[in-house]
Amino acid sequence: SSDVCSSDLDSTGISSFEFSNTGLELESYAFSNSKLSRIDLGVPLEKIPDYAFSNNPVTSVSLPQNLISIGASAFSGTLLTSIDFPTTLQTIGNFAFNGTRLTTFKAPPNLTFIGISALRDTKSLVDADLTSKITLVAESLFQDSNVERVKLPNQVTQIQKNAFNDAKRLVSINFPASLQVIGASAFS
Repeated sequence: SSDVCSSDLDSTGISSFEFSNTGLELESYAFSNSKLSRIDLGVPLEKIPDYAFSNNPVTSVSLPQNLISIGASAFSGTLLTSIDFPTTLQTIGNFAFNGTRLTTFKAPPNLTFIGISALRDTKSLVDADLTSKITLVAESLFQDSNVERVKLPNQVTQIQKNAFNDAKRLVSINFPASLQVIGASAFS
């Protein structure tokens, strides 16, 4: 396999990257703080590691159809406005899309985990559909976001602390019958 390491493209002028090597593996921070605006991950890649594309002017990402996991802060601080997830995606790490410009978020059907603050500080976010296999809304998931409408899956049992803290534009959310715990300051 061909590894792309954290120092390989730091601070380069490359603005677009298309992966064509089917044996490619990314390491943490592989493209962090570079100048990528478009990423095409059209090759088999099961995991996007922690911080892989953080702090980039990325506006467009094409994810591989076999992706299983997106690591912590993988796209944090980018300019992403939308993203389509493959149905194979199961986990989204802590802070994965923190501070992005996503306007909508649609969880893929096989998602079982979305981490702490994964959508925190998303000022452009309006609609979030979490209909998937998740059973909890993670701590600070939507904290400081401008989300207005949230759809929770029927099996959610817990909304953790600060999940919607300072999400002042929230006007619509469903509370499934399975809900047992709403954490401290969840809606403060």
